[in-house]
Amino acid sequence: MSAPVTSRYVADACFRPPEPTRATRLPPKRSSASFRGRLVWRFDSDSRDRIFVFESWGERNLFWYLASLPDVVDVWDQPRAVEFILPGDPKIHKHHFDFLVRLRSGRKIALAYRSEYRAPPLRRLLPHVKTQMPRGFADEVLLVTERMLDRDVVHNASLFAYFRRDREEHLQLRIAAFSRDLRGTISIRKMLEVLGLDGRGYRAAVLAIFERVLRQVTPGRIAPETMVAAGMCS
Repeated sequence: MSAPVTSRYVADACFRPPEPTRATRLPPKRSSASFRGRLVWRFDSDSRDRIFVFESWGERNLFWYLASLPDVVDVWDQPRAVEFILPGDPKIHKHHFDFLVRLRSGRKIALAYRSEYRAPPLRRLLPHVKTQMPRGFADEVLLVTERMLDRDVVHNASLFAYFRRDREEHLQLRIAAFSRDLRGTISIRKMLEVLGLDGRGYRAAVLAIFERVLRQVTPGRIAPETMVAAGMCS
């Protein structure tokens, strides 16, 4: 008997390769002291999947964190360079931010990532870059280090990013209905037992937490033992 035709099978049959990265500067080749890579993701502003580039493990973690935020509708990796000059130095310098983030409100934030031990020089430089950015480039400039990215938050964000690609709406609806009647707290494992769901239900529970249908009560990494309660959007 042939496999049933589902939206997933149709999507596979109509596969389209991802859009190329919009980066204006590609990372240099990987060396023994660095990490380079590419990710494939689709934000609300994208019509299909797009390739994103990163230059370090920290940038990768930052990207997954951004991908998990419901208010982020677009991320431009390695946007066009900002030209600036320094006091007493007539030479024109250029700075490439790692990500230019656009929020649902329309606000834009230029993000620079550095490991904490490499951050001080950039921390001194960015105020000069900020005052000389082209009009409309960004509303805010932020320097992000690994100290600002909690490992558990990044882990949970990467779970959401991976699981969202296989979202099954009928499972999300069942969890939403359960959440509306939920009083108090319950572990994800127990909730799935009550609903008669398997491992796919766990994926749906993670998505429900990020979509605020469920609220994570137990701090740390999301796991079957994590306690949850009804969320704001239940």
